[in-house]
Amino acid sequence: AEPAAPQDAGDAAPAEEDEAECGFCGYMRAGPCGDVFTDWEKCVEDHKGEDFARLCVPATRALTECMARHKDYYELPEQMMEGNAAAEETEEAKEVG
Repeated sequence: AEPAAPQDAGDAAPAEEDEAECGFCGYMRAGPCGDVFTDWEKCVEDHKGEDFARLCVPATRALTECMARHKDYYELPEQMMEGNAAAEETEEAKEVG
């Protein structure tokens, strides 16, 4: 029984680290599409190393549709969108110049 305890603790640690590192994941799960996001995340994880973009189309579509229905929660704040636009313009200027 004693050797199993450290093994169980070792198995739990990476999941806890993933949770701590992915603030985006926590934000997604906390929103109205949390269950749909979890289903999508599971699909991606289940198909790691495969063409998950193709294999998870139904889950991706469900997530996209749910997020579109809940734009009030999932839409980026205007300030972030403006920052992204400015960054894109800067990149385009570098490419042209």
